[in-house]
Amino acid sequence: MAEGIAARALPSPNPDNANVQISTNRRSMYGETYVSPVGNFRHMLADEATYFRAGNPTPGTGIQLSANVTAFSDTNGLFVIQNTVAAGTANGKRIYMDYLRLNLLATAPTATVSMEFAFKKSAISREPTTAANRTVLTAASMREGAGLASIGTYMSYANAGAMTVPASVAANKFVGRCTIPTGLGIAGDEYIVQFGADALSVWQGGAAVRATDVARRGTVAPPIVIDPGEWLVIHMWWLTAATTAATFEFELGMWER
Repeated sequence: MAEGIAARALPSPNPDNANVQISTNRRSMYGETYVSPVGNFRHMLADEATYFRAGNPTPGTGIQLSANVTAFSDTNGLFVIQNTVAAGTANGKRIYMDYLRLNLLATAPTATVSMEFAFKKSAISREPTTAANRTVLTAASMREGAGLASIGTYMSYANAGAMTVPASVAANKFVGRCTIPTGLGIAGDEYIVQFGADALSVWQGGAAVRATDVARRGTVAPPIVIDPGEWLVIHMWWLTAATTAATFEFELGMWER
């Protein structure tokens, strides 16, 4: 089996030293190409500087919803994501959603049953209609030293302001729908949506009603990919909720390739 040379540079397939020539890739007896692992596949994405994270700017300081939404609304978004690469770009980079994390802080809604999510993609702009009701997040690379900037624009609801988005059109598609059973919301709870995970890997059921103990609760969504020029709106509402509007610290994880 011929010897190959490992390289970390991206996107070039050449080794980091351009003066060194690759002979032949190392392959198995079945012709499969070997990859030297760096942790799990997320570590490898981080190492090639294609894994990004976006969240509220101040740890421990949450952003309050303007009100508790108790039904799906096409024009109310929790997050809006745009792939800024021009539509139709040959070999244009895509955004692959990995997870959404919501940490419930001091202001917690009461009498909740479940947190409901829907994900809708669009080829037309879903940019929030006013700058005052949305916050543009800074997407940080897990390897900033590589100097690769994010191709996404990531927007969240503004503090105590509803993020209004333009109404969708018939061509827009729902690409995901999931539920997190919450029961009583307790400050300190963590809610996670994992994109593309095994649909049977997360389960919560309950017997007694929680009183004070915090919990991590999660759900799974389809493996959503945002193509060049596309928009994704993440909708969230409660099945039931009291009047107290929740305050969340939040985080989005994704890779761009």
